[in-house]
Amino acid sequence: MATIQEQQDAIKALMAQYEHNEATNEPILMIDLIAQQKAANKGFPKWMYHATLAPVQVINSKQEVAIRAEGYSPTYIMQSFPAFVFRRNMDPKFEKADPVIGSPGEFIEQRSVKTQAELDELLKQRQPKTVIGTWCEYADLPEATAGPTEDPKITIARLQGQLMAAGVEDTGEEAPKNKGGRPRKVQEELVTA
Repeated sequence: MATIQEQQDAIKALMAQYEHNEATNEPILMIDLIAQQKAANKGFPKWMYHATLAPVQVINSKQEVAIRAEGYSPTYIMQSFPAFVFRRNMDPKFEKADPVIGSPGEFIEQRSVKTQAELDELLKQRQPKTVIGTWCEYADLPEATAGPTEDPKITIARLQGQLMAAGVEDTGEEAPKNKGGRPRKVQEELVTA
């Protein structure tokens, strides 16, 4: 059985293993550093929020009093803008993610709008043919169409059948073209239909 002195020596050795050693001290977290700075500066710097304007950071009580007079509050206020809006755009440049053109991929185009007026202006613009739907929140995007589901050979056969039913004969020769580049006979039928 160990004597009291041996037990005390064992405890001292154990404590020495976990003694505060600055060489092995873990770095403090940034959040602790900010809390320490705020405690030393009477709670400053702190963020102030407004219903329609961007948040600002005040560094002393005089700034806080002045900014409160402008409608700011230390309580967070949710804002709708600035925001990102999205739309499905089947243009090949939006197929893959590309931050330069503002595409997260999957044929999605994105834009940043700062105000409701800017969003309204964006909604008024003419849409390209490659767009499916309009600008919306990401969750409201329409599904991307997979493209034609019909086999191309079947499509060609079906279209040839429609041409034959319309009285256009396939002579194997190239049909004479008009100024628009369409075969004359088909152009005439499109005009009369």
